Amino acid sequence: PSIPTRPPSQTEMGGSHMCTFVILVTVVFAVYGSAYASGPPKITQAPRNKKVAEDGVVSFICKASGNPAPAFHWERAGKKINDRRHRFEINDAPHISVLRIKQVKSGKDDGTFTCVANNGLGEARADASLKIYAKLEGGDDFPPGYPRIETHPKLRSVEKDRSVLLQCDVKGDPKPTITWLKDGFPVDDTDPRIQILESGYLQIRNSQESDEATYECVAENEFGVAYSYRAMIYIKV
Repeated sequence: PSIPTRPPSQTEMGGSHMCTFVILVTVVFAVYGSAYASGPPKITQAPRNKKVAEDGVVSFICKASGNPAPAFHWERAGKKINDRRHRFEINDAPHISVLRIKQVKSGKDDGTFTCVANNGLGEARADASLKIYAKLEGGDDFPPGYPRIETHPKLRSVEKDRSVLLQCDVKGDPKPTITWLKDGFPVDDTDPRIQILESGYLQIRNSQESDEATYECVAENEFGVAYSYRAMIYIKV
């Protein structure tokens, strides 16, 4: 005799769909959940030790993960740095903080600086040292191979969707590596439109309004770091 059959009930189908939904959510959370899970900060890029010429500028860059995104502050000798002081500037964006010191002074600004990230669930810290080469009467105490900017980038005005090139020629031994800052933050090297050429020049293709900013070239080798003058790019729409 044939075995009687019946279509599954709505309750059974609903249970089946619910089971599939629960499994799917579980898998999605396992794959992506950790990116959004709450957690204390971790330093993902510690500020680097710097050697710089007196009266120059220097930037310390610090990145930290964490959810919620951490707030940053900077310390020197255990004391919080007040960025309202005219030579100190602190700029923050999600998960990154930049401490910039202008007109650095030998014997005054040398020392250790600490990046502190805190999101209420914990705190992370990282140190970096600053050494300043003093200016002396009749010369300076810079090492012979210290980087020097020979050609600084210049103000540029470019039509939207056109390319723009910023020049930066440097000297130093060993040959300095060149990086670029945009409004004080590292340029976005994940953007395929933006490229640091082998020459060290910065090329921006298909320029957009978001590219309008101040840019500066940073040359660094084992003897120290030098910063170019800032140059503005204006985008004509």
